[in-house]
This record gives sequence, C-alpha cells and structure tokens, in this order.
Amino acid sequence: MTTYVLVHGAWHGSWCWRPVSAPLRKAGHEVFTPTLTGLGERSNSLRTAARRQQ
Repeated sequence: MTTYVLVHGAWHGSWCWRPVSAPLRKAGHEVFTPTLTGLGERSNSLRTAARRQQ
C-alpha cells in the first residue's frame, strides 16, 4: 500500500488529521501525522528550545 505523511498547517497539530488518517490506516495504508515543534500540543517545545539557545 501507500505511505502518507500528513503535515498540518498553522495553529493545528497532528490531531487535525484523525478523521483522515483513521480511514487510510483501516484501508491498509501507513500514515504519519507529526506535530511540528512549537505548534499544537508541542507549543511549549519552541520556548524550551529558545531558552536553551540563549
């Protein structure tokens, strides 16, 4: 089957792809839905990384 990497837009996280990724997985596809650092449920990661660089 096919492998999909679904990347969210601004102000979202990987959660926004749940309605799409579930049927794709059920159909036998491999699906990756990463959350980008600093966005969505990883918004605190950007602040932590910025503090380390100071």
